[in-house]
Amino acid sequence: MLLLLPLFVFSYSMRSVSFASSITNNINEFNQSGAGQITSLKPYFLYDEFLTFNYNGDLSVINFNATDLFVANDVELAKNVLLPGVGNKTIAYTRFYAFYAPSYDPYNTIGIQGGDLLDFYFDNLLFSSDASVSYEHYYSDSIMSYLEPRLKADLRVPIPYAFLTPQFASGARIYANEFIVFYTAATQLHFPLTMDFSVSSQFTFYHAMQPESEYITPPQYADDPFFEKVNLDQMHDLDIFITKTFIKQQASVEAHLNFFHKKFYEIEGIGRTDDGLQVDLQYKKLLTSRLDFSVKTSIWTNSSSVDDFDFVKSDLELIFELLF
Repeated sequence: MLLLLPLFVFSYSMRSVSFASSITNNINEFNQSGAGQITSLKPYFLYDEFLTFNYNGDLSVINFNATDLFVANDVELAKNVLLPGVGNKTIAYTRFYAFYAPSYDPYNTIGIQGGDLLDFYFDNLLFSSDASVSYEHYYSDSIMSYLEPRLKADLRVPIPYAFLTPQFASGARIYANEFIVFYTAATQLHFPLTMDFSVSSQFTFYHAMQPESEYITPPQYADDPFFEKVNLDQMHDLDIFITKTFIKQQASVEAHLNFFHKKFYEIEGIGRTDDGLQVDLQYKKLLTSRLDFSVKTSIWTNSSSVDDFDFVKSDLELIFELLF
């Protein structure tokens, strides 16, 4: 991808490169723990004419250690089609994802996804759906690759001073001889209080069926943070978002609170249940027409039935983004 950077820079209508550096008292990523530093370089390209082309590349080095190098590439192509009626549209998309960790073979994976997004208005009600099929392939023989069809639908209903949006999603993970059904039910409440201030909240419940015999990960990866998505059995989640924009100063402040309860599969006697709270605060400022700056701080408290995941984590991240 690096060899193609000059082509992207001179061919696409919107470009940016961001540099991020964060310090933390607990990395807690890729089965690592302890204090450290993460550096990330991310180019971004968007071409918007007949097709929308979106590319995100992320190169991260934990604590400047060459053995802890992680490269992620994410490419998405999308085609917008306007439907009869104001605001009605459908978006067909395909996405390719690759994650490469030279020193950590089980994490090396590629994924491909195809789907269609639909927005359709019924008077003042907005119905949205997302039908997709994805395939996740792991290069390691110890991790199961899987196919995942999924359907999501929600209905945005205006109520006094707010929007209420009930959501439902269901799908299945298909691998080996297993067919694991999962579903998500959520309710979102959004208060666009003023032009420069808004508050929203969302409660989510997720549940996945138990595999009959085979799991995607073997026991040694049952509690690895990298595989939390495929080992999650049940989750209750409450998110609260607060956004304040300072128009004259060309700046914004965002606050995010997340309360969660997670239960993971018990694999050969290895089980895990987590309860916790995460608080994120971010300040973003446009310094010039081509440069913006963000500072983000996070605190994450996690109480777990597994000692390694009983922790308090704090992060400080600085982000510079150059726009072309």
